[in-house]
Amino acid sequence: MRPLLIFGFALLSSGIIAQEASVAHKVLRLMGTRFELTAVADDDAQAWAAVEAGITEIRRIEALISSWDEHSQTS
Repeated sequence: MRPLLIFGFALLSSGIIAQEASVAHKVLRLMGTRFELTAVADDDAQAWAAVEAGITEIRRIEALISSWDEHSQTS
């Protein structure tokens, strides 16, 4: 047990486990349903960029499959 505690303390003090991650979280309604997007990254800018990329992709897919949009592939 003692070697495990020493190893854990070494990891914490080295910063491997103790690094703080940035979390971006957004709830929105797209495609007629509720989406909850969460991204974890090294900094806020990366996390929010990932959330925005997810939103962009959902909107892209919505444009392809929406029967009410005359320009979609399924209308």
